[in-house]
Amino acid sequence: MADRVVPYDVFYVPWSLGDREAMAQYAATWLREQPGAPLVLFPNKSSSGADRTLTRLTTGAAVAWPRNLGRASSWSTGPVLAPWPTGDVLELLSEELRSKVTALCVLEWGDSDQDCINWLAGHHARSVVDGQVHPRSEVRLDPVVEVAMSWLEQSVNHGNSLAGVLDRRDAIETLQVLHKAGYRYDVDDLCIWSYANGFNFSEVERLREFAEGVAQGKRFQLKAGRALRSDIVEVWRAEAEGR
Repeated sequence: MADRVVPYDVFYVPWSLGDREAMAQYAATWLREQPGAPLVLFPNKSSSGADRTLTRLTTGAAVAWPRNLGRASSWSTGPVLAPWPTGDVLELLSEELRSKVTALCVLEWGDSDQDCINWLAGHHARSVVDGQVHPRSEVRLDPVVEVAMSWLEQSVNHGNSLAGVLDRRDAIETLQVLHKAGYRYDVDDLCIWSYANGFNFSEVERLREFAEGVAQGKRFQLKAGRALRSDIVEVWRAEAEGR
């Protein structure tokens, strides 16, 4: 599991600070204090000039966005500042760039960007303002749900990102069995736990889709048939009680 969690420290500038200029100041100060070649990774070209204060304060850092990172930037490794990251940016930071980033700071954008909030919480991001761990980092799942998800994490091929026939089946069936047995969970809490416990960005996106579908009674077609044993809930319960 550990080799699938990002190997660098994650920080963030909280939106609750309520002052765009102050947020830019905190972010730029953090970037200047990091060793190595700095990169400001914007979500797209148009956003790279959207905050003049941030642009001015980070002069000298390499600037890129996902589409031009490979060809237009000379940056190869070092600290990264990611203002207002989209899902594409979070996926890039989690997977392709995970061995190149030495430290990361995210500038939050609003308090309703649940994907970003979940990603930060799942990676135990620390605020650059007061050093506190993200307030949603300590989510707890029902012990049986946690055991079931741990079983799933250990059994799937993470290189397939839950898109393969067998891994997709196992994920959906696990959630269906839990739901049928009466176990409920907040989907965002499930996503946060999954980020913190070995699932990558693409997998968590699919887990959200599956979990919401199961809760709504959606009928999934599982091409590989059922795989879980009939008494699996009792097995999960026994393991949860023994922890």
